[in-house]
Amino acid sequence: MNYSIVTPLKNEENTIGATIESVMSQTILPNEWLIINDSSTDNSISIINKYINRYDVIYVIDAHPNINEKEISARIAGLVNFGFKNLKNKCEYFLKLDADIILSSDYCKII
Repeated sequence: MNYSIVTPLKNEENTIGATIESVMSQTILPNEWLIINDSSTDNSISIINKYINRYDVIYVIDAHPNINEKEISARIAGLVNFGFKNLKNKCEYFLKLDADIILSSDYCKII
């Protein structure tokens, strides 16, 4: 299975580590995982950087400056669309994953 993940992120220092651990514990790992930083002001990026050194499928980019939506659902949709367009590899499956979700180790295999 060939899948990629896009995660919009803003100030998730309390949960992003556990989310990354759950993804990297999948029985089938993603080909790539793009985390889109939406101007976080906490330690989220510092936490992610520790994982980037261990897992070469994870990378971070800052939100595109043209995403000017204030309404949260529209903003997240814009971030996800931006992320999808910026994936490095084509994928069969695409997972939009919030930065505060914990997946069971066989989640992606079952889906």
